[in-house]
Amino acid sequence: MSRSWKETVGQLVRRPTFPSHVSLLEGDSWAGSQTPMPCSWKVFRPQFNSTHPTVCPVADVSRIPPLSCVDEFSRASFVIPMNLRNPTARGFPPSDDEVYHFFEPKLLRGMSPDVLRVHVTAFILALFEECKKAIATVMEDERLRDNDPREWLRNKGAAWFRDKMTEGQTIASQGEYRVNFYKSVVARAQQIVLAKGGYSGLMVKEKESSPEPIKFASAGELSVVDTANTLIQLWDVKDKSPRKGEPLLYMAFDEAHTLMGPDDVASAFTHLRKILRSVRQFPLFAIFLSTTAQIPQFVPPKEDDSSARVQSGELSVIPPFCTLGWDQCAAPFPDPMTLSQ
Repeated sequence: MSRSWKETVGQLVRRPTFPSHVSLLEGDSWAGSQTPMPCSWKVFRPQFNSTHPTVCPVADVSRIPPLSCVDEFSRASFVIPMNLRNPTARGFPPSDDEVYHFFEPKLLRGMSPDVLRVHVTAFILALFEECKKAIATVMEDERLRDNDPREWLRNKGAAWFRDKMTEGQTIASQGEYRVNFYKSVVARAQQIVLAKGGYSGLMVKEKESSPEPIKFASAGELSVVDTANTLIQLWDVKDKSPRKGEPLLYMAFDEAHTLMGPDDVASAFTHLRKILRSVRQFPLFAIFLSTTAQIPQFVPPKEDDSSARVQSGELSVIPPFCTLGWDQCAAPFPDPMTLSQ
């Protein structure tokens, strides 16, 4: 079913993304930046068995607000940032070249749906593996200093990772640590896909209509579910911890429209959404940032969704958080200004 932009926006505007009593203008800017994602999590957490999946698109045309939000947010919450902008295009923060080339639209368009699913799955599995390695290395250093490594991760890990991922960052390129981090992720993902056997055996599905998580022979017969579990266990959050029930790890995909394909073809975003649904039992949350203002490409009307269960109402998706630049609300000048005026 085809809908106009105005009709689509009208539906989204009438659907609150978080409790209406929460004001983003209360408190300082840092406190405000903490609001949208945790509120979306708290509102939709009880519904996760019927949510497809735990992701929140953020559509914006002014660019700076959502980036600032995620950057400030990452000071206290562990965020894995990825920028999917074409490296030849100007912008800040700069593109993560390795990630862009792994998801380059021309490359993905030449893949069959099955190959694309393996491609995207291998990336997420490798991302979780490399993130665990990075954290475990520092936790071991903390242990050698007679500090509690898990306490360090819970209280200081987010700020440490943010500093490392922005260290040496310029307008032209990312810093050495971040470049090497994603080189390792992509190299591992390619190794997983290209290794003999590719993937073997599939896990039993939880539900007949859900896709089976892929187990890779080259990853020790592990799936994304297994690697997500071992990564989250590093936090060792107890039942009575104030962090219990909140996301421990966020993935932020900037310029996420790069993951979209033609309307009639399953895109990398479609497969990524299915993969993230398979780990919905873990405190993981994905944020998709886009400056195209094309909200329907991330959250179409349910009758246009690629998931049959979303179309039927059995599952739902988390509504997008939308932020618009002030210039979008300004009335245009009727005539050009002159010097005499």
